[in-house]
Amino acid sequence: MLDLFIVFVLQSSTCNMPKFPYNLSSEDSSFMISMNNKGLQNYAKCIVQQFPNKMINTDIDSQEYDLQIEDLYVDFTISHFKFMKFEANPYVDIKSKRITASNTNITLQISWHLRELNHYPYTTDSGTGEIVISNSSLSIDGISFNPDDECKGNMQTTFSNVNINTNQLNFSISGGKSLIFKLYYNDILKQVNEILLDKISEIMDNSIYKYTLFISNTQQNFVYYPNFPEMLKDDRFTANLFDELNQLIVMKSGYTFNMQNISDQFINQKMLQPLPIYRNQKQIEYTVSRAALNNYLYSFHKYNDTYSNPLLFSVLEAPTVDFFYDNIIMNLKIQRQGIVEEIQLTGIPLLRNEKEITYLLFQFQIDTEKNTEIVNWINTQLQEASYLIQNTIFSLIGFSIRIDEENDCVRVIGDITECFN
Repeated sequence: MLDLFIVFVLQSSTCNMPKFPYNLSSEDSSFMISMNNKGLQNYAKCIVQQFPNKMINTDIDSQEYDLQIEDLYVDFTISHFKFMKFEANPYVDIKSKRITASNTNITLQISWHLRELNHYPYTTDSGTGEIVISNSSLSIDGISFNPDDECKGNMQTTFSNVNINTNQLNFSISGGKSLIFKLYYNDILKQVNEILLDKISEIMDNSIYKYTLFISNTQQNFVYYPNFPEMLKDDRFTANLFDELNQLIVMKSGYTFNMQNISDQFINQKMLQPLPIYRNQKQIEYTVSRAALNNYLYSFHKYNDTYSNPLLFSVLEAPTVDFFYDNIIMNLKIQRQGIVEEIQLTGIPLLRNEKEITYLLFQFQIDTEKNTEIVNWINTQLQEASYLIQNTIFSLIGFSIRIDEENDCVRVIGDITECFN
């Protein structure tokens, strides 16, 4: 039985984030993620599936052991740990704050080096090997979510106790050419295997902690727009994670800012209203308020003049959007051939997937021949500068979009069917 005690922190304690103008409260939520129980289980499976590839360069400290085989003393070192396999079938219980995984199988590739300590010149040898942990059970208890008082907008997730139960650990080595390796091969394996049964908890402690830091980097408190490095989305938590209707709810800021003008935002109190919490019929839902969309349009207009066409027309004020049944209405104030006009474009919301990032954009219809060039230009610009939904570890292809006019938001809804490696 291997026992681990680990505390995970899902965000950096150094608070490496821009100097936002104020600390957030729950009233500042314009973006929400909710998962039902099935979605949470599939999300956990995606995390497990990513483990080997994301941990390929894991920096686990070398393990050095002193072996005594009859009258022979050997210094034996294991290093260069590499996860080749991490298989588990996790189950997350929201109410009991517990994660369990049965039939967990872990394979670590390693390098080894030995040095005989009895007689000079001391024999040395080296090669490769594997540590295989089979049919283990994993349990993580006492999960809690708490705001980070030192870094407002971060959420700390702590695991009070992690246990790996296994009686099946197999250590194998190859590549040795020395006489010691050939004569004492079985003795070396037996002693190191016994040591690893006792010490493997330290190795797993280190590696799981590092993987947790990786996961935290996919859930940052701000995210840059890949094609616009001066623009960022404020991804800070605005309220505790909590379960309601047997769902996991994550409230975030969701507003878009220019990095050099972080205090400038197109938000006023009348734009803000509580985001609705639904009983999810699908596994996961992203909810984006109209305030977040208008703020995004404002920031890209003011700091990139994204929507003006230098040859055809100028956009004089930040565009805004309204919802009308299943349609998006964009309000534009433009100057065309010296004449100031106010026009409205009607369209629908769409999703754009770019590798592991999903964007929300609008596609508008040509209503009159006079506005053809405007509509085509705006549609092209919105393809380039779309609202950033999430950097995900699963595909959002096949998700549907619903406009909730009553609650002033857009809902992106679907099931997790494909995990990214």
